[in-house]
Amino acid sequence: MILRHPRREEIPQLAELWSDCFSDAQEDVARFLDQVLRPEYGLVVLQPNGRPAAMLTMLPVMMHTNTNIYKGSYLYGVCTHPDFRGQGYFHQLMERAKEEAKSQNRQFLCLVPEGEKLFSLYRSLGYETLFYRTQKKLNPLDYEDRQVLCTMEEIGEGYYIKLRQLYLSGLDLSVQFDGTLQTILYQDLKDAGCRMISVQCRYGHGCVVFTQRRDTMEIWEAAMDPTCFYSIITSLAQRFGAKQVLLTGHPCYAGAQQELSPYGMYLPLEDKLALPGEKYPQPYMNLMLDQ
Repeated sequence: MILRHPRREEIPQLAELWSDCFSDAQEDVARFLDQVLRPEYGLVVLQPNGRPAAMLTMLPVMMHTNTNIYKGSYLYGVCTHPDFRGQGYFHQLMERAKEEAKSQNRQFLCLVPEGEKLFSLYRSLGYETLFYRTQKKLNPLDYEDRQVLCTMEEIGEGYYIKLRQLYLSGLDLSVQFDGTLQTILYQDLKDAGCRMISVQCRYGHGCVVFTQRRDTMEIWEAAMDPTCFYSIITSLAQRFGAKQVLLTGHPCYAGAQQELSPYGMYLPLEDKLALPGEKYPQPYMNLMLDQ
């Protein structure tokens, strides 16, 4: 068994492994890996014949608090081929990822488990569930009495990234992609059929990311203060002919505990970053390529 950094010429084989383990199309995975993969951004376990048996990617992220910015790695695409499971490759990958992150002066690791069962697996490795998201169903007509004048326009990559960065940087604690990965996130959202709308009213300025199926609008993120959002949701829904809104967003949008769902897990690599949830009660991570 060989565990090392991947090589660019191995991208087709890595994409095949990824596609075997997840539901992503192989050509889409190959395009993604071609964009992001540097040797230090991944790990691979090789079979005796040289083909990949297990892999993960380590994408650079930043954690903003109201006093500091910390560098971390987001573990994505962690997988082992079904024929090679039960041989310890997963645990070896995860341990090596921790060592690699420390060698790159990364201060934490984070990830989004693929399904509820994996939360307990990652918890056994020391990860804690730090990030939650609000998920709730809204009737836009219930907010007519809060409606105020607003302006809306569809926006492109540059303005969207700027507005989202402003929103995340204004939160007590948030995690976002580093550098060019924000462009890749934007393209990933567009490929999923998302639209980005800039909204401005007397309560603030922000953006909404959503898809729509018939008369149901599914909001993937409302990057604005809740007061602003609830004052424009009726107008937004009417503009696009939506009669129902499914909202995913910051924990502050939750009116009750049952509207919160676990999303991301966190492992500090420095003692000073342990238990950030005690200091920052509503840490936020969203739109991390795992939707």
